[in-house]
Amino acid sequence: MYMQTDHTIIYCYNCKANTIYHHKDTHGNSYVESHCSECGWMEWQNRAVERELGRWIDFNKEHGIGINLSIESNEKIN
Repeated sequence: MYMQTDHTIIYCYNCKANTIYHHKDTHGNSYVESHCSECGWMEWQNRAVERELGRWIDFNKEHGIGINLSIESNEKIN
């Protein structure tokens, strides 16, 4: 029987879609590092992309470049 863990809907930059990030591995063991349920992309990789995207947004604002970029918000599932 699987233990219920915290699931989070996060925009996965690898899948390019909102997917469920969870703390279970393929054998049902819980408390592993959070990863995408579709492709296995780790949450820390997603955060690194978001940090880099934030840097590009700041760079574009400083240089008056009118590219409209935004970071997706994360939602918690109960």
